[in-house]
Amino acid sequence: MKPVIAAAQTGADSAAAVRPFAYGEIVDKAGQRIVSRLAGRPVLVELCSGITDGDLWTTINAAEQVDLPGAPDGMLSLKITADVEKLKFVSAVALHMTMLGWQLYDKRSRAPY
Repeated sequence: MKPVIAAAQTGADSAAAVRPFAYGEIVDKAGQRIVSRLAGRPVLVELCSGITDGDLWTTINAAEQVDLPGAPDGMLSLKITADVEKLKFVSAVALHMTMLGWQLYDKRSRAPY
C-alpha cells in the first residue's frame, strides 16, 4: 500500500507521510520520548546528544572534576577524569533509544505502513 493512501486511511497528513525526516527532527522526537520516561531530565539527554557530536561543553560537563589546590587567584586547577555514573547513564540512554528505534522499525514494517 502506498504511504499516501495509508495516511489518508488513518487520518494522517498525506504530505507528512512521504516527507523524509531530518536527523535533527528524529533526535528531537526520540529525545522528547526519552525525557518523558526519565522524569523530565532533558539536560542529561542533551548531554548524550552533545557527546555524540563531540561538543567541548559535554566533555567538560560529563567528566568528573576534582579541584586541585595551588592555582593562582581567578584560575582553577582541575583533575578531569571519566565519570563512571554518567557513562553508565549515557550508555543506558543510547541502548534504550536503540531499542525504541528497532521497535518503531518493526511497527512501521507492518501494514498500514
